[in-house]
Amino acid sequence: MTSGPNTIVVDDRSGDRIALRAGKVQVLGMAPLKERLGPKWNRLSDLVHKLFETAIRRVQGPSDHFIAVDELSYLVTFRDLSFEETNLACTAIAREACQMLFGDQIGEVTVRSLVAAILAPKGFDLNPSARAIDSVLEARGTETIVAQSVHTGSSGPVVFPSEKVRPAAATSFAEIERAHAALEALGVRLGLFPVWELRKASASSVFLVPFVDSGGQRVATGRRALEGLSDEKVTEIEISLLQAAFAYASRVQQEGRLCATGIGVSYATLSMFHSRIRFVTALQKKKTSPSSPLLLKIEQVPDGAPIARIAELVAMFRFPNVRVTVEFQHLNAMPDLDIRIGAAGLGGSLPATVDPEFAERMMTRLAHRVAGQKAFAFIDRLDTPRLLADAQANGIRFGTGAALSSRHLSGLEPLPTFPLLLTDMRQFPYPVTVDPTDYKRSSL
Repeated sequence: MTSGPNTIVVDDRSGDRIALRAGKVQVLGMAPLKERLGPKWNRLSDLVHKLFETAIRRVQGPSDHFIAVDELSYLVTFRDLSFEETNLACTAIAREACQMLFGDQIGEVTVRSLVAAILAPKGFDLNPSARAIDSVLEARGTETIVAQSVHTGSSGPVVFPSEKVRPAAATSFAEIERAHAALEALGVRLGLFPVWELRKASASSVFLVPFVDSGGQRVATGRRALEGLSDEKVTEIEISLLQAAFAYASRVQQEGRLCATGIGVSYATLSMFHSRIRFVTALQKKKTSPSSPLLLKIEQVPDGAPIARIAELVAMFRFPNVRVTVEFQHLNAMPDLDIRIGAAGLGGSLPATVDPEFAERMMTRLAHRVAGQKAFAFIDRLDTPRLLADAQANGIRFGTGAALSSRHLSGLEPLPTFPLLLTDMRQFPYPVTVDPTDYKRSSL
């Protein structure tokens, strides 16, 4: 039996597995209850078990199973429920058990539920795997506590987050870990790079960027880092990054911080019907808050792409707390924008090696195009003090690159204090360049 973040895999030699959801429902605070009942406990324990099992059966289907693993502690499986539905079912079991077993007089007793995913062989028998599943649920499961309300005047049980594990936090780390693992399997790395506001020399947003490095130098990022993969695989990776971005935004919101989280989705992905539907559907399932909005960058818009088509794609992502930016594949071929496309920002990435005068002309061109769009301009790969100074002189608002900092976060460490300052970057654990102490400030 193996396990991963929030997922339990029960080994099967045939490889023929079915998707289930596993849960644990457990009564906490048994000692005061048993002490209060005294000798009556032995006589009543069978009745208590029957009442508990009745609550479980009420929410289970014919293909679902349960087993007692400890005194008033049960493992349950659900075949036809989603993760969210399983969490609600286990909470309902806990709520009903709390209500019918313990009444309004015993405030010490609480009922706890843990939920995680499981991949099991067909004909799966819960009994031999119960202890292993129990241990993974304890380590990774999303946790909810139900307690009898004896202080608020309510006659029913109340649900509150566990002090041991915050469910949202557990899920958030799992999604970020999953994105790292998916990219590492392809020989690609994932970094959360700050996006710098050039005038203020600070960053209130981070971008999840897949990248390939060679000899310590970042040589390919975004869709370029996924070259050679099938369109279907690229879409899968982009959706994984989307989930990780939402997860990081959830961490930001949970800790009361203010930070936007960004990811890229390629123009090629959005130009194909099925991949576009998959991505938009994944986006619709999640919500962000004003304190942790999502920045969505449409990447690698090719030369000659119809302006009206770009505007349609931008309009497609008009969801609450989602801001869309557009990255043109070649800034020197950026078209005249004779209609408003509705993007919050427009920009692109400079070539790895670029003549400074040519780069300055591209920045001027970008500034002119953005002026009539009521949008900001951004430039990636500001790798020298000259390029950074030219970007500032042309009113480019946001940028990234070695002239600012070459360090990034993983998304799994404690959240930094936002907005970030350039001096904060020395504390970041993950440099990209060969010389991690080279923090060129230019005129910042």
